[in-house]
Amino acid sequence: MHRTDSYTSTTTSWAGSLTTRQQRTRYVGIDVGLDRVSVASMGWAPRRRSDTSVGPTLRWFTQSSFPIPIDPSSGPCPDWVDVVANTLRDQLPRCVEDSPVVATLSLPSTWVHYQTTGVGEIAATQSQCDAMFDASIFRSPAHLVHWPVVQGGDTHQVAATPISAAMAIAKAVADVGYEVESILPPGAALLHASTMTAIKISSILTLDPVGGLISAVNEDARQTMGSVLCGLCRPLPACELESGSSLHVGQLESWLVSVAAEYAATCRYAGRMGDPCDASLPVLICGQLAAVEGVDRLLASLIERPVAVWRYAGRIRPGMGSEEIDRRNANGNFTRQQWDADTTEALSVSLAFCSVGLASDKNGGK
Repeated sequence: MHRTDSYTSTTTSWAGSLTTRQQRTRYVGIDVGLDRVSVASMGWAPRRRSDTSVGPTLRWFTQSSFPIPIDPSSGPCPDWVDVVANTLRDQLPRCVEDSPVVATLSLPSTWVHYQTTGVGEIAATQSQCDAMFDASIFRSPAHLVHWPVVQGGDTHQVAATPISAAMAIAKAVADVGYEVESILPPGAALLHASTMTAIKISSILTLDPVGGLISAVNEDARQTMGSVLCGLCRPLPACELESGSSLHVGQLESWLVSVAAEYAATCRYAGRMGDPCDASLPVLICGQLAAVEGVDRLLASLIERPVAVWRYAGRIRPGMGSEEIDRRNANGNFTRQQWDADTTEALSVSLAFCSVGLASDKNGGK
């Protein structure tokens, strides 16, 4: 992935040598969740005459979502993968003919298994994950990606997914005209794209009722390479919610206490690995429950560190004219609904941003 020290510098470097085809390309992020799919697109647009710099700029163009006819609280069903794949074929926004659309995907959170292991134990971990997924509804061997918790260190973070499910989802997306660039672990995608928030962070907490995640920045990589890379990933405990009730922060307090405990344990483990979390930097939160008013303040008091809610730093976003968005940005006058949309759609937008970087890498971009 590219350096992500600065949103402006990153996108400027990508724009430096764009071909005509790349300028026409839409870069899409598809977050396949447990009960819904979220789709975001980004692309290059000409700068307006009021801009002092030259060349195209990267903009967030569209955002949409649609449900998957699955009840995540009822447990996995044998045809889960087929239901998701067929829903994607039926509901994904259609591609315009002769307009390239590059997509990066993430899989449902419960389809991804995380663990840490020694670099010399990867083969044994592969066998363990093969057996685990083969005994599940997936009946499949596992695909493993892994990366060092500390650059050059012996301990690696592993993210494993069932190969058959990943291939079925990628094929469904390709069947309707998307060029599938990659399937990324959600935590890694969020951290790679965190520059879009214009905040230097120590970690990201995805706060969802099921499938929440702690994703810690690899501080060693940031210090030595200047790159925002993922270090540790740890699943969060599920949050039991009453169906149909209007959520308020008081209902989430006991769950947030457990989230804070998991966060503290992650920081301690990272410290033992020689890559301690930077206590001076904010923790970023996103996801369905991050949008509940007061969650950021309560969590900050529990972990005793600053907490920021995921916000897109770009001036132009879907559904609003450029002049209106400029005025609102200058006045700091976004509505609560617009802020909440940023928080809940953070992963799909991050995946779209990663699509740009991955495609630029493949085409020799700097």
